[in-house]
Amino acid sequence: MSQTLVDARRLLEAEAAVRHLHKTLGHRRDSERAYKDCLTLDPKLGEAYWRLADLKNYVFSDAESETMQALLRDVKGENKVENSGTNEICAHLHFALRHAFEQATQYPAAFAHYALGNTLRRKAVPFSIATFDAKSQRMCRLFAIKFFSHRRSGCFDPAPRCYLDRMDHWNEVLPGKVLRLRFEALVREPETNIRRLLQHCGLKFEPACLSFHETKRAVRTPSAEQVRQPICTTGIGYWRHFAQEVEPLRQAVGDSLKRF
Repeated sequence: MSQTLVDARRLLEAEAAVRHLHKTLGHRRDSERAYKDCLTLDPKLGEAYWRLADLKNYVFSDAESETMQALLRDVKGENKVENSGTNEICAHLHFALRHAFEQATQYPAAFAHYALGNTLRRKAVPFSIATFDAKSQRMCRLFAIKFFSHRRSGCFDPAPRCYLDRMDHWNEVLPGKVLRLRFEALVREPETNIRRLLQHCGLKFEPACLSFHETKRAVRTPSAEQVRQPICTTGIGYWRHFAQEVEPLRQAVGDSLKRF
């Protein structure tokens, strides 16, 4: 590898560190500028497009959307045999294009890119639903009513595949401990429902609970951009844009939509 290429890659890594720092600190414009600088250094850097999309409210131009689609075709055309590097680039581009098509209200195309991106990511991060569900069922057998009958209180945070079945389990073994809070109610009446949530947890309400988006602290989670925005109701009913695509899920959960 030539020294020039090594230096270019080191510079690219430095730019990547800078852009992540800007995002963590909430420097929105600086973060966007850093991502675009990365694309100037390496126009095939699919991750930079994905990171721009991850800014949530970044609007891709038609030209950028066309560039991403052309890049996706080129990467797939140049690499007839799959490899982890190619899959990662393509996954990033699919996720970025999902954002671009969704902004353009082309929802079926957006969902298709989302599905393709996830398919590629699963090859890099394998996941067995059967294994995960088996672990979840073992946990429920352990934490049964008898287990809690000898304890005054308990708190657990499971995230099983069969989430709804597990919620039924926790409601049974810890009656009154699980608070049911609907998303729609929370965003429509945030103060009322935040007070209700805190009361359930035995905590005091603070005005900062409503102005969380004004925080100046560093945020390192994937929702770094979202936590800097106030609560809004725009997400209510948004799923209907993908009603056809999520219909199999609706069928799978059965009456749980009404129960929960």
